[in-house]
Amino acid sequence: MFCGIAIGVIIVGFWLIYGFSSHFAVIICFLLSLFILAFIDSKSHILPDAINLPLMWLGIAYSLFSYSNLLENSVLGVFVGYGIIIIPGVIWQAITGSSGIGHGDAKLMAAIGAWIGPWVIPYILLLACLTNILFAIFQQRRLFPVGAYPFGPFIVTSTVIIMLLQANTIG
Repeated sequence: MFCGIAIGVIIVGFWLIYGFSSHFAVIICFLLSLFILAFIDSKSHILPDAINLPLMWLGIAYSLFSYSNLLENSVLGVFVGYGIIIIPGVIWQAITGSSGIGHGDAKLMAAIGAWIGPWVIPYILLLACLTNILFAIFQQRRLFPVGAYPFGPFIVTSTVIIMLLQANTIG
């Protein structure tokens, strides 16, 4: 129930910013796709390529028709979004021998980068990491939590927050 109310508030927030327009409809479709991915990841710890990859390609295609997100920014956003997750993940795996992050998370960041460009990707990742750490500390009631939580919901939540804060400059 809380999630439904939160999604409703978010939709109203974007409606207040963009009104009923084609841009509003596209953003809501993008956000609903993100919410579906967050839900799937929270239940199964998987971010399916069947949603991630079409979402990325749709973001690139939409940039052809958008006035504020050029094709170059969209493609660069894909590379930055994917690289900002994969590069540290590869380094972590080389050092520890264990995978530190899923490739679905990297593909999700690439899809987000395709929609909103490369410039806010570091902020989204930073906010997602901080909220994930705080959630783990709160959930386990210990300063140094153990285990792992699905990262997709934190990426999605951070993306929505950043999009609301920078509504005039995104997509």
